[in-house]
Amino acid sequence: MEEELEEEQSNAELLNDRYRKLLLQVESLTTELSAERSFSAKAESGRQQLERQVQELRERLGEEDAGARARQKMIIAALESKLAQAEEQLEQESRERILSGKLVRRAEKRLKEVVLQVEEERRVADQLRDQLEKGNLRVKQLKRQLEEAEEEASRAQAVRRRLQHELEDVTEASESMNRELNTLRNRLR
Repeated sequence: MEEELEEEQSNAELLNDRYRKLLLQVESLTTELSAERSFSAKAESGRQQLERQVQELRERLGEEDAGARARQKMIIAALESKLAQAEEQLEQESRERILSGKLVRRAEKRLKEVVLQVEEERRVADQLRDQLEKGNLRVKQLKRQLEEAEEEASRAQAVRRRLQHELEDVTEASESMNRELNTLRNRLR
């Protein structure tokens, strides 16, 4: 039973270690997910600002001369390129955020499973510990009863030896008296 208890305690320690590692992993993934959300929000804000700039330049394009229009077209093309890059980056960030969310949920699920397993191992260990304590108490009781029985047997043995000696003394005295009686009878004949 002690070996089972030690094994359960060892399993509980291993599960506790896995629990701590999973907890650190969940915290790390949660931090990464928060950082990605913050970055995505900033990127979305930048994209909206670029869209506003493009719209403003398009409006101004109709008001200025051909030379300015050519320059502005180049600027607009560059801004549209940046906008396309920003949208692509946002899409990539969204995919990564979804993946991170899945990883966090998976880690949280595994963490719950480990917590339940740790609680079960602790419950089994507590049961084994209770059984061991009850067994030890029963052993002590039996030892005490055995000692009492041995003491009682020792006392009974002492009484038996005393009675045996008394019987031998009485028998010897009876035999002696019989011999004396026979001697007297022989003399009286």
